[in-house]
Amino acid sequence: MKQVYIKTLGCQMNEYDSSLILNVLSKKFFFKEVSDFSNADILILNTCSVRDKVDKKVISELGLWNKLRQTRDIVICVGGCFAASDKDFFIKKLSFINVIFGPQSLHRVGDMICEYLNTRKLVLDIQSSNLNKFNYVYDLYNHVDFSSCVSIMEGCDRYCSYCIVPFSRGKEISRSFNSIISEIYTLLIDGVKEIILLGQNIGSYVNVIDNGISIDFAYLLDYISNIEGIGRVKFVSLHPLDFSDELLKVFNRSNVFSKHIHLPVQSGSDSILNLMKRGHSVLDYINIFNKIKNISGYLSVSTDIIVGFPGETDNDFDLTVDLVKKLKFDKSFVYIYSKRNKTIASNLKDNISFEKKKYRLQVLNDILFDNAFNITSSMVGSVQRVIVYKKLEDQFFLGKTDNNRSVVFSSFNNLVGDVLFVKIEKFVDFFLYGKIFF
Repeated sequence: MKQVYIKTLGCQMNEYDSSLILNVLSKKFFFKEVSDFSNADILILNTCSVRDKVDKKVISELGLWNKLRQTRDIVICVGGCFAASDKDFFIKKLSFINVIFGPQSLHRVGDMICEYLNTRKLVLDIQSSNLNKFNYVYDLYNHVDFSSCVSIMEGCDRYCSYCIVPFSRGKEISRSFNSIISEIYTLLIDGVKEIILLGQNIGSYVNVIDNGISIDFAYLLDYISNIEGIGRVKFVSLHPLDFSDELLKVFNRSNVFSKHIHLPVQSGSDSILNLMKRGHSVLDYINIFNKIKNISGYLSVSTDIIVGFPGETDNDFDLTVDLVKKLKFDKSFVYIYSKRNKTIASNLKDNISFEKKKYRLQVLNDILFDNAFNITSSMVGSVQRVIVYKKLEDQFFLGKTDNNRSVVFSSFNNLVGDVLFVKIEKFVDFFLYGKIFF
């Protein structure tokens, strides 16, 4: 029995893909997963092209693996977004790699490994034109956690000037409606309570079913919300222009959706948004934000922001600060701009010092931290719907609220996997504490 080790760099999509790879390798090829790469016969690095300095992280990890291969026969595989967008980097600079695959060809990794073992030559497949991987993975899929991700589409057609996704994941491809629903039913049978829908540009989901009806993201969400047994539905990530009025109506019709929405803005300056080719203005974003906040019940909004984009002036940054203060975003992500080859922005002059970028990053993070702290503090005294994730020491349990806060409470019964209500009594060290509300 071959032993396989997999390391994942990047986002939830990559984590999801890694779980599919492991399912195929374990169920179809009978490989056994190990937690220490030094014990593995097959080593797989699932890469990300969005994160900063990914090439350095990849070289560092693969350097350790190459040292291991000096002592015994192993197979080194690299896949994911970085492999798809820059295969020549691996072929020319890391010639000891044996298998290179892309996000859409991960279901073939086992076959590719076998081909390499037979030929002892590099095996390469980075196709990005279909989602056939789900045809192979579904029957092998098994899940035991109470929260699970489900990928509904890949790729992006928006081509924001800074983003590498269209070059690494390809054009938008939506998974079939029936395939998504079937996987969700399987997960519910396995005991999953929380479904997290994934896609690089998830609001653009569209699928035509057998009778010719076009299924969009709002329809898909509405259908999922009515499936019996689901405790909570989340999704990431949505472009602001895809948050339609129909989508808002779907939210109003069901309480199964997370009371937290991630809506990337990237900048508070119209001039920078134009350079980023985001397709919306600051006013467009504010109008959409206000519509979301008017949804019945408590709902928080988080965002993504890039600082130090080429051409960002002090005034541009001040406008972003003003927007963050005005909208009071919840837990959010701020990134320092870094150049990505093939993107439009890679041709722009990066005229901002790294020290200034770090300063801007810290300013925004401080404001966002205070926002999130205030939101969490305000929850003391409220009653929150909670999905119980796991048991802690003694009789204590850990759960997550609808707006993604961790809650600790006690019970003498085993409540793992249950959906219940907890009254929040205090907030200490970033955790909420409460008691079951009857």
